[in-house]
Formats: sequence, structure tokens, C-alpha cells
Amino acid sequence: MNALIEAAREEKVSLAMIAYIAREAIKELNISKENFESARRNPPTAEEQRDAAKNFTIFSKEISEQVQELDKLALGELKDDQLHNQQPEKLIEQNSTTFDDEKKYDNSNNNGEKLKEESKKVAVINAVNVQQFVIPVIVQRLAQLGRADKENIVYEGQDYTASLRLEKDYQTLSLDRNSPTNEEAREALLASKNSNEQEYSIVINNLTQEEFERFKVLFKEEQVRKEEKQQAEFPVQIKSNYEIES
Repeated sequence: MNALIEAAREEKVSLAMIAYIAREAIKELNISKENFESARRNPPTAEEQRDAAKNFTIFSKEISEQVQELDKLALGELKDDQLHNQQPEKLIEQNSTTFDDEKKYDNSNNNGEKLKEESKKVAVINAVNVQQFVIPVIVQRLAQLGRADKENIVYEGQDYTASLRLEKDYQTLSLDRNSPTNEEAREALLASKNSNEQEYSIVINNLTQEEFERFKVLFKEEQVRKEEKQQAEFPVQIKSNYEIES
């Protein structure tokens, strides 16, 4: 495990991506508990572990780069000023906002499987939009109302639990459904970034179209509130400047 972590840092691949791909690989290869027990009894050499970790992180990095390229092709390049800075330390300074508890997703439609497939397609298409509209709302909520310990900030709402793990060189942001339906995964969103990056990279995006639209509405409502606040403060600033000049 230590070799895997060190290799991940050398290749600049987030541990969130490593964990996700490892989990999917275990599932795909049907690796059982007995296989792990056998590996513990007859562990590979240190050199074999380093080689395996190195190959795995390079593979993970290639997948991450391919996903980012697909997003660019599907959505087109966005200008820097179209994306919002999502650094938690800056969001903490912003004013408190209303973040209504989300209504649970209604999956009673008879065409459940069709909707599920459509939701998967939407999740891929909306990867950049999730960065723009969803992540800022989650991070702001954590910054304002989250409970912090040594490395984590956690906020538990009625329908979702959000958490931000802060480590030395990277951050991992997650959003879990508290009561997922049979068709939904508990993990709604997982994103990560290195400490020198401004934007989170999407690792897992299981948000449905309906969930995404609700977050988008919340984001836009907050933008309206900020504009109204600025407009209300602007006349006061003009009056103060006029009094000073007089």
C-alpha cells in the first residue's frame, strides 16, 4: 500500500482515482477474500510491489487523461473566466446562504432502466457543468456548516452527506445519498484535486439529471442573492464617498 501511495504521488494521480480504479478492478476480476488472504500469507517482494504500483498508477493516469479529453470533445473548451474558483478557504469568507434540503429522487417511473441509462449519459455530458454548478454549492455548505476534525470536514443533511478530506498534497470531495433507491448508488459524486489546482477533477459522477438541475437552481439563486446584496450596498458606498469629498 505504501508503494502504491508513493507511486501515485510521483505520477501526480489522486488517491481518489487510484481507489476508484482499484475497486472497479477488484469487482471486474472477481477477486475474492480468499485471494487477499493468500496474498497476505505469501506477499510479493518489495520490488514486485513497486513495479505493480508503478504500472497501476500509470494506467490510472492514462484513464484520467482520456476522461478529461472526452469531456473537452463533448463540451468544448471553456474559458478560464467561465469556471469558478472552488478553494474552500476562500468560500469560507463568503456570506451564509440558504441550502434547502433536497427532495428525494422519485424513481417510480415504469421505464426505470431507460431513465437509468439516460442518467448515466447525462452524468458524462455534464462533467464540466458539475464543476461549475454543483461543486461550489457543496464546498460552500461544508465551509459554512460542516463539522471539522483533523483531516475532514463533514456536513450531514436530510438526504445527503457531504465530506471534504484535506491531506498534505490533495483534497477529496464526496457526496453520498443517505437513503439511495435500488436503482441509485450511495455514492453520488466523488471529486479530487491537488493542492496546486483550482478545479476539482470528477472521479465518480452518479448524479441524476434531476439532482443536477436542483443544484443548478440553488447555484443561480445564490448568484441572484449576491447581486441583490451588491446593489443594496452600492448606494451606501456612493453616499459615503460623497460625504468624504464634501
